[in-house]
Amino acid sequence: TMPGGKVTFSVFQMLLGKERTSGIIEEIDMNSIPYEPQTMMRSEISGGYFSADPTEPDPQDYRFLISSAQPLCTPANGVTIENIGYFDGALHILTRYDDILHTDNHGYIDLVDQSGNVLNEKTGIGFYYWDDAHQNNYKEEILPVAYDELSECTLQGYFVTAQEYISGGWEITFPLE
Repeated sequence: TMPGGKVTFSVFQMLLGKERTSGIIEEIDMNSIPYEPQTMMRSEISGGYFSADPTEPDPQDYRFLISSAQPLCTPANGVTIENIGYFDGALHILTRYDDILHTDNHGYIDLVDQSGNVLNEKTGIGFYYWDDAHQNNYKEEILPVAYDELSECTLQGYFVTAQEYISGGWEITFPLE
């Protein structure tokens, strides 16, 4: 039994219009991936860093892509591929997820061969960091692959986004019988 014979349900924030988007990212020409693009070191990233997997290597050991002046494409609302390039034996993809604290925008990109096999399923690494305003989140995916194999592959994106964030203080109490 519940104390007082009632239960209260409270909500302070809600995301509405959650959408899942998946498909081939056709806007990126796999025959024109820049080789050895301009990069920066972890120490040059001003926002906080975090990783989804604590077993991943220390990000101090990696170079990272720099956001391009003109984003490459927007595969889903609130998701922008900022840059792509090949260096250090891997394909690097820099994706910006807009306002994740109010949208929960997130996702990942797979490298898929002509037979439909995901090449990075067990070898891909993802590093995350914030922008200076701590609003947008960046993910750099590092997918080990030989450069000459890229033209035979496609990028497959999987993204989850939300259309609206609302906040307030709502609660309702139900009597229990």
